[in-house]
Amino acid sequence: MQALREKNIYGVLPKTPGLCRDGHHLEPTYGRFAAAATWFEILLDGNILNNNFLPIFPIVDEAVSVLRQTVHEICTEAKK
Repeated sequence: MQALREKNIYGVLPKTPGLCRDGHHLEPTYGRFAAAATWFEILLDGNILNNNFLPIFPIVDEAVSVLRQTVHEICTEAKK
């Protein structure tokens, strides 16, 4: 999550809420989606760019694209 915050995705998506809702717990849509995407990439050795899962919460398509790309970049770097 910290690495995702450092990527400054909010400059790309200014209306996107933070990844945490209260400083400790993940925000239900974007925060949990980012955590699930990271889990998928690292623990299941998947590629989130090829996964079309969307949460049941309303989520902005552009935000999903940015989160997928950013999580994939971070996880690819971490796997090296």
